[in-house]
Amino acid sequence: MLKHGIVDLGFVVVGMSNRVINKMLIDSTLHLIPFENRDAYLLRKPKLNLYTVPRGIYGINCPDNDYETFATKAMLIVRNGMSENDIYKVTEALFKKESEISNNYPFFHLEKIEDDISNYIPVNSGALRYYNKDKPSFLDRNINLIATLLSIAGIALSVIPLVKEMAKRRSKANNVQRRSVDTR
Repeated sequence: MLKHGIVDLGFVVVGMSNRVINKMLIDSTLHLIPFENRDAYLLRKPKLNLYTVPRGIYGINCPDNDYETFATKAMLIVRNGMSENDIYKVTEALFKKESEISNNYPFFHLEKIEDDISNYIPVNSGALRYYNKDKPSFLDRNINLIATLLSIAGIALSVIPLVKEMAKRRSKANNVQRRSVDTR
C-alpha cells in the first residue's frame, strides 16, 4: 500500500536489519523520516524508549544518517497457568544464551526487570525469581542496621541490673535516713 501510494505513512514495529524494511528502503520513493516531536511523545508514553536507527544499518548509505526515534521493548508473554518453575527455566536459558543469540541478531538484548510495577503487563513470578536470584537477602541488605539495633538492645539490657542496684542502694539509704530521723 505504501509502495502504490495508497498510504502516506506507516509505523513498523520490528527488529533492526529487518528484511521487510530493507526491501522498502531499496525503493527510492520510500524513506525514513525523523519523528519530530519524539521527546514530547515519550513524556506522554513512558513505556516507549528513545532509540537511534544508526546510519548504514540497511546498507552502505541506508539510511543516509542516524534517525532519532522511539522504540518499544519486546516482552516474552506466556499463557496463564504456566508453572513458575518452567518460566524460571526459560528465563534462565535466554539469559545464558544471550551472547550466542546476539551474535546472530546484533540488536538482541535482554534486560532484567527490576519490579513488576513499572511494566504494562504483569511479570511472571518465575521470571521475577530469576531476576532477583542475585539480589542480597533482607538480612544481607540490613545487617548494619540489625547489628546496631542489637548492640543498643544489649547495652540497654545490661544497664537494667545497674539501675536496679542503684535504686536498691538509694532505697536503703533513704530507709537508713528515715530510721535515724525516727530515732531522734
